[in-house]
Amino acid sequence: MAGSAPSREQRQLAAVLDAGADAALSHATAAYHGKMWRRSPSLEVVRTRAHPIRRPTLARVHRVRDLRAGHVIAVDGLRVTTPARTVMDLAATMPLEERIGQTPAESGLEYRMADIARRFGLGPMRRQIDIYGDDGWIARVDFLHEHQPVAVLIDGDAWHRAITQVAADDLESRRLRAAGLDVVRVSELEVLYDERTVVRRMRAALEPTAVAA
Repeated sequence: MAGSAPSREQRQLAAVLDAGADAALSHATAAYHGKMWRRSPSLEVVRTRAHPIRRPTLARVHRVRDLRAGHVIAVDGLRVTTPARTVMDLAATMPLEERIGQTPAESGLEYRMADIARRFGLGPMRRQIDIYGDDGWIARVDFLHEHQPVAVLIDGDAWHRAITQVAADDLESRRLRAAGLDVVRVSELEVLYDERTVVRRMRAALEPTAVAA
């Protein structure tokens, strides 16, 4: 409407157009747009370094060497980085102040997992907790539920596919269970692309405990 203030979507579109043809909403703006971020952030866009030097004025611009077509999707007519790309961009460029307990996320995967837990009501969890048994230290788990004995470990695909690491992971899980914890192991790809599997495994671990309580 003439004379009215521009909407958030109009400001986002203007920022993308101002940054160039290959630009897309990114970082905190993309996280907010994809409902991964609660608060409305300042505008951020990403574009390739091959773009002309002219400095855009409507958003904070991140210049990257490569912005592949598969890293950008169209949402409501806007170019936006995919959830997986957004998580990695955030992990690489900002101090992650979102906390569960007092420990900041150590990786973009943990940030993504925390977001899944929040959105699906899986309960409060603390990050990066050292677990001890009768014989001493067992492992540092990525998440520990605050009210139920459930530990979550995120297995990075490149590292945890090795045969020796699979055996070590199995031993670690058995020791954690012997210490009284239900163990939920999820892969990097599941956290990034298959949140339904992550939620199903978490609920399977949490619900029996809740019934028993």
